[in-house]
Amino acid sequence: MANEEPMIRLGRRAFLQHGTLLLTAAALFEGCPPKDPKTKYPVCLEGNRACPPEDCGGPWGYASLLEVIANPKHEEHAEMLEWCGPFDPEAFDANKATKEMRKLK
Repeated sequence: MANEEPMIRLGRRAFLQHGTLLLTAAALFEGCPPKDPKTKYPVCLEGNRACPPEDCGGPWGYASLLEVIANPKHEEHAEMLEWCGPFDPEAFDANKATKEMRKLK
């Protein structure tokens, strides 16, 4: 097992309960696959959803942003789209996530 790295899958979910935003996180241990000597680590294999834009107001601000940009009739819709630019909350890029993880020391 000296040549194997643990594989852990992380997940994050947000739920609204009685008007309160609850955040939960999950990590699934999926065993130790053989380490590929040709692969540079760390590497992101998969994920879901985009990171919130900078300065969106934390979890509550992000929940509000998602609500506003999803509703073209919302009075702040145009203003929020102008502020955050093109933003797809469902987008996820494993290659970009890998690059960001490798920046961390």
